[in-house]
Amino acid sequence: MWKRQALPSCSDSEESGDPAAKRKKEGKKDKENDSKDKGKDKAEKTDKDKGKEKDKDKKDKDKDKKDKKEKKAERAVEGPTAPPGSSQDKAKKVKKNKKEDAGAPTKEVVFSGSEAFNKPTHPFGLELDGGLVVDLADKGGLALAAGVQIGWRVLSVDGKAVSEEEVGLAAELLRAAEEKMAKEGTKVVVRFVTEEPMHWKRASNKLAGRR
Repeated sequence: MWKRQALPSCSDSEESGDPAAKRKKEGKKDKENDSKDKGKDKAEKTDKDKGKEKDKDKKDKDKDKKDKKEKKAERAVEGPTAPPGSSQDKAKKVKKNKKEDAGAPTKEVVFSGSEAFNKPTHPFGLELDGGLVVDLADKGGLALAAGVQIGWRVLSVDGKAVSEEEVGLAAELLRAAEEKMAKEGTKVVVRFVTEEPMHWKRASNKLAGRR
């Protein structure tokens, strides 16, 4: 009776130096190593990307901080913004008006007389809107006779500057000077800006264009 011969196992093939088994084993190891290398590269790439994102976030934050500091420094130099109608806001407007008046043509008019005009609100026969002359009395007013024209603006009365921001100041100063003139026989020196206001010019140009 014949005996069944045992087949060689993989380990026996490897031990016996079977070339095919060795190649198979080496190929398997190579695949495992490639897989490990790819996983390692992927992990390193992920770490690098995370590092770049962190660096970018840090740069953005630093930039924001720098911008905030610069804006804060600018505000400190310029000073806080004054709310409309405040004393600081008025002071800025007065300064602006003075700068504009510096280059505007002016004319000095001297008033003298023995009587004040019969309407206290119309000194020298002037109807004013702030410091702006909007109308002139035909009779009894010294302004028309002195050559004052509609569109002129009161700049000063006897050397006292007239602010456009203070409502009624021009009429008040002119009336006080007019009453003093009537009582004491003094002269009143009024300086006017003779250039028409910009909004009047624009309105005149529009009207001229329609004709």
